[in-house]
Amino acid sequence: MRTHLLSHFAQKRFSVIITSSDAGEGKTVTCLNLGVVLAEQPEKTTVILDGDLRKAGIAACLNMVKSPGMADLLRGTATMASVVRPTVYTNLFVIPAGEVRKQEVGELMGRPELKEIGAQLRQEFDHVLIDTPPVNGAADAGMLGQAADGALLVVHLNKTHRESVDRAIRLLHASNIEVSGLVLTHQKYYIPNYLYRYS
Repeated sequence: MRTHLLSHFAQKRFSVIITSSDAGEGKTVTCLNLGVVLAEQPEKTTVILDGDLRKAGIAACLNMVKSPGMADLLRGTATMASVVRPTVYTNLFVIPAGEVRKQEVGELMGRPELKEIGAQLRQEFDHVLIDTPPVNGAADAGMLGQAADGALLVVHLNKTHRESVDRAIRLLHASNIEVSGLVLTHQKYYIPNYLYRYS
């Protein structure tokens, strides 16, 4: 996945949203894992932005407090410097979602500050990964995608229906968001019985 993105956006900084068609497909874990492997590059910085204000998960996965964060940036009550958090990985940083009431998510996502935040992150970091809500559940992914170069769509093997994936791709295209790739999760690799004899 890292190789694909680096070749797709050769010789330039990039920003992508990591999303899925439905909930429970593994997009947040995929976003975090991709952030870790991108951060392995020396002299390249990566930031993960938790744009899923409806069901924030990045801070919990990293055992961080989730405020201040993205919601505070959108309200104009926090600065970029105050919300960017370092991680145990030298070149990896995180912006948590922040505290938000569900009834205000739509209004926050519609603010002009959203594109300004995206532009500022692209100036300050080499790679920007944005975790978003599922495409088919809310319009947030389409709005966040306006501040990115493309999207990675996470698909749960043997769970996600083809129609759901097709609909998500159509919705992303309708928002003029390029689907840079699909990521298949929950794939199991079985070890042949004969290999056990040599372990």
